[in-house]
Amino acid sequence: RRKVKKTTKSGVTDQKFRALVKKLGAEPIPDIAEVNMFTEDDKVMRFIGPDVHSSIQNQTMVVTVGAETKDLQDCFTEIMQQLGPNQLAKLKDLGKKTTGTPIREENEGEDEDDDVPELVDDVNFA
Repeated sequence: RRKVKKTTKSGVTDQKFRALVKKLGAEPIPDIAEVNMFTEDDKVMRFIGPDVHSSIQNQTMVVTVGAETKDLQDCFTEIMQQLGPNQLAKLKDLGKKTTGTPIREENEGEDEDDDVPELVDDVNFA
């Protein structure tokens, strides 16, 4: 009969984690201040001061630090410069949902005078 209750640790210990990163062949990437991951439901997972390891052969990135999840609207001003075309499109859709009016593009509605004129063939300018 057992007198001591056996407890199991949940999660991966630091040694096991380091062994896994070493097995993947992931190398540390220095000088990363923050990592932002955009989810499908218009949320942003923000990792501030992460420890990032990358393995090109396995196409794997390991980010270690606690993440905070925020709505895209809440942290928009902080991450505006980091948005790619997919996130900008989602942001426009989000703007349409909240305001009910479409968001105007910067070049939309401007005159087409800035276009390059078509080339003319066989003209003698002498």
